[in-house]
Amino acid sequence: MILKRIQDKSVVVLNHTLNSRVIFRRLHQSRPYQNEREDAHKHQTNKDTDIVEISDAEWELRAGRAFALVKETLPSFFVTGLIEHASDDETTPSIYSPKIQLQYTPPPPSLPVPLPFPHTLQIDGLPLYHASSVFVRHSLSMFYTDLRLELRSCRLLPCETKSPDNIKTPTTTSATRRERKFAIGFEVLGSSRMGGGRKEWDVLSTYHISPLSGQIYRHIVESIQPAPHSSIYATLGAAFGKFAGFRSQEPEAVPGVRTSDIDAEHAKTQP
Repeated sequence: MILKRIQDKSVVVLNHTLNSRVIFRRLHQSRPYQNEREDAHKHQTNKDTDIVEISDAEWELRAGRAFALVKETLPSFFVTGLIEHASDDETTPSIYSPKIQLQYTPPPPSLPVPLPFPHTLQIDGLPLYHASSVFVRHSLSMFYTDLRLELRSCRLLPCETKSPDNIKTPTTTSATRRERKFAIGFEVLGSSRMGGGRKEWDVLSTYHISPLSGQIYRHIVESIQPAPHSSIYATLGAAFGKFAGFRSQEPEAVPGVRTSDIDAEHAKTQP
């Protein structure tokens, strides 16, 4: 009964977030970048992209701003939520691409992940990225009090320097030299609302910066330890179900929210 009420409230919160004028205002302010085709698998090789490549100096400025802003604002996430601008002046470019992609693959569970939750969750687009951050904040606040986030590590990662064979244009070749990514590890701490016991999670994420725009275009949650309980998956499925199509294996219900197919071995564990 408690979980059902939490699921219902999560659906309301997510629905409100997706329809919030704030999200669409932020997206509107990023309109100069809406034509940036940063598909996770082919953004570097797409020759039809119509975005104008920024200068190396501007790219370094944006990439450095993205790294610094995530590092500085993440500890206050449960108070301020997701921050995408370096100041109150929202006319400056967001550190996140309008085509940002969020990915998380739960580890193989000792108990099967309940269907229809997918083996890998993938969300595309800045509005849904905002919605997912709101969902995380509100859902954890329902279960825990005194939530705080503490950074454990923050470092730049080496990137591949070899360019794909089919990248031949000067503009794209220049962009491939500006590949950058960074990893952030942090701990989330809170007290359970039922019993008061302390709970801790260690999270590791990797952020990829676009060689074209200098914005974060991919956010991969590498690990969450301990892994979320299956009840959290059920809540997430209920909240995102009407938007992400979690309740069936049919094509995505909303453009921008996709889930990979459950692999054969995982499917065999299901009743």
